[in-house]
Amino acid sequence: MNRKQRRASGTPSYVPGPPSGEARDLRIVYGAGCTYWGDIYSIQTLPLGGHRMPACPHCRGMLYEQESEAAWMERVTAFAEQTNDSQYVAFMRWNKGRACLSLRPEQGGDTAFERLRAQFDAEARS
Repeated sequence: MNRKQRRASGTPSYVPGPPSGEARDLRIVYGAGCTYWGDIYSIQTLPLGGHRMPACPHCRGMLYEQESEAAWMERVTAFAEQTNDSQYVAFMRWNKGRACLSLRPEQGGDTAFERLRAQFDAEARS
């Protein structure tokens, strides 16, 4: 594995993939201005100054990345423990890859996660 395949934490961001020998990229992305999160293969790209920028597959908003789903879920679990929310990890797993809601206040973003959580809770009860 070369240095380009290692993240700052020292963990690999690529692992051997299918038998063809291709590497699978483990990174996940999450919305900077929306509730989307999913694997790196789910993104859209937008032209910007001769380059292609990653974007949310639903709203085309900017994305952040995390080195792997395992690292993402560590942060999700830490938040769940910190807030004493026993269903938060399940909620975030449920939300993976779903169409996003905007986090922009003028688009109701201040309640986006609350609305998603209500939908998750309703589905869990049924």
